[in-house]
Amino acid sequence: MPKKENLVANWNRAYKDLSTSYDDRLITPNKIMTYVQNQIVHEHIRHFLQDKDSPKILEVGCGGARQSLFLALDGYDVTCADSSPEAIRLAQSNFASRNAKGVFVSDDLLNSKLSAVTYDCIMSFGLLEHFEDIGPVINSMTNLLKPGGIQIHCVIPKKFSTESIMNCVWFPARFIRNIIRRNFKDILRKSFRDFPHYENTFSAKEYCRVFRDAGNQILKNEAGGILYPFIGQLPFGINDMIAAKFGISLADLIIRTSRSESRVPHFLACSFLIVCRKDEH
Repeated sequence: MPKKENLVANWNRAYKDLSTSYDDRLITPNKIMTYVQNQIVHEHIRHFLQDKDSPKILEVGCGGARQSLFLALDGYDVTCADSSPEAIRLAQSNFASRNAKGVFVSDDLLNSKLSAVTYDCIMSFGLLEHFEDIGPVINSMTNLLKPGGIQIHCVIPKKFSTESIMNCVWFPARFIRNIIRRNFKDILRKSFRDFPHYENTFSAKEYCRVFRDAGNQILKNEAGGILYPFIGQLPFGINDMIAAKFGISLADLIIRTSRSESRVPHFLACSFLIVCRKDEH
């Protein structure tokens, strides 16, 4: 059984009030980060699958499937899978809002009904950190992949990072705000970071080891999200004003600081991107 913070019902609540969630305007820090992620992922797909005319792409734990929609709008064959019915509904709404084509499947990776050895690329964004045991889910994804296919996964584990620094900076203000609002339950935790889902603490090296054990060769292990907390956590709408004013420049800067595989960026980064290729045999 998953932890209570990771039940499907909990994810349904996260999505149920959203009609759509795809917006390619660079007007908020979150939209800038989505743009950055789209650009980096698209680059990796073009580079590592350059011999494929029309690669079949699967996004697992798709949520609103914003990355899949970006690729679909560029003509890619995409399938979006999630165990949350509300996530599938949101993904379909996002695609419908742009008249894009995609396949949508309600699926549990630990008991997947998707066809094995089918996809050229499997990707996820903020999924793998929610599993207590990452081995079975990584084995399941690798089983769905064709030999020579690639996996692209953005992982956001529970770790020290620039986000931790900014959570400390804004803790007093959030604590006072919660007192004023009489939000006393779990006030210390919620004042530091109000995030209702389970996160594991595995390092990038541990993830890479599990991917290798499942039969994959690591191609990239890039640190990401170092600058985002400094912008995203600014209060009083200042973050959105800066994003709207300097969106493209900020996106370019974040991209340049999100490609390093060295130790210091990995120490400071709140996320990392792993790209790997399934063994040919």
